[in-house]
Amino acid sequence: MPIEGTALIVIAIGRDMSRSDELLDLARSLRSQLKSLAREFPCTVETAVPEGELGHTLDRMYEFHVLRGIKAQSGAGRRVDDCDIVTWLFADPAVAQDFAFEFGGSMILPPNCDQV
Repeated sequence: MPIEGTALIVIAIGRDMSRSDELLDLARSLRSQLKSLAREFPCTVETAVPEGELGHTLDRMYEFHVLRGIKAQSGAGRRVDDCDIVTWLFADPAVAQDFAFEFGGSMILPPNCDQV
């Protein structure tokens, strides 16, 4: 004879397991998307934007992409002290270098990315 309330426990465990499976599927999907993004845009430029200048600078950064007819692909940014660090991803190392020069950024090239 089942103990009273066992069915609820089994249902709750079943739900937790399916939720856990959903999270694993999501993690796999995100990992796949990140790998695809890294293949498409292997070159990274990080730029520091001083406090209060992010809006104007972002407009100029998007304009840089529009003028060259390339997709603007930003990466994960962060904040250090009073400065925003904006990350941009590029397919072409030469364009990434131009961007870094124009906006005072730092290029981060993966080992397999052709140097310019």
